[in-house]
Amino acid sequence: MVESQTMALAPHIGRPEAQRIVKAICDHAIMSGRSLRQAAQADEQVVALLSSEEIDHALDPSRYLGSTDTFINRALASYCEVQSLRGGE
Repeated sequence: MVESQTMALAPHIGRPEAQRIVKAICDHAIMSGRSLRQAAQADEQVVALLSSEEIDHALDPSRYLGSTDTFINRALASYCEVQSLRGGE
């Protein structure tokens, strides 16, 4: 979910700064025993850029699948290629 949080922040401040902020949030969450969501909602920089709903959305694993579609499409294309080389067995 770290990548999703970074991508939510990046349009506002750029990817490198978003990565720095999210790393700091992760470090704070680990050190304090808080969840990533709690740490993000307590961070002044994050709440200045994202609403509570946007933070929740970015940290909802059901809404962020990253590059899953790309990997699935590659796997299916490879499978189809192998099948065609085998004569469609």
